[in-house]
Amino acid sequence: MDVQKKNRMPPPDATAMLQTLTTQDFLNFGLGHIAYIRPVSDDGDGAAYWGIFAADGTMMAAHENPEEAVLAARKSNLRPISVQ
Repeated sequence: MDVQKKNRMPPPDATAMLQTLTTQDFLNFGLGHIAYIRPVSDDGDGAAYWGIFAADGTMMAAHENPEEAVLAARKSNLRPISVQ
């Protein structure tokens, strides 16, 4: 078997474990470790902002620009990931 193909396949026990995960398990993946940064539409006053979201989709904060949002996430010991 090609080494590259072998490294792409999860071990059999990991595959079995992934098949047993619930929707809530997936929602909690990265909770407390990852912050998702994405633009949020204006709230009616024409101002757009950048939201910081927990892994489960809960909005934790909002900032005027993405740089501030990333810095805030890092200050909270979260790994920022930008999503569009």
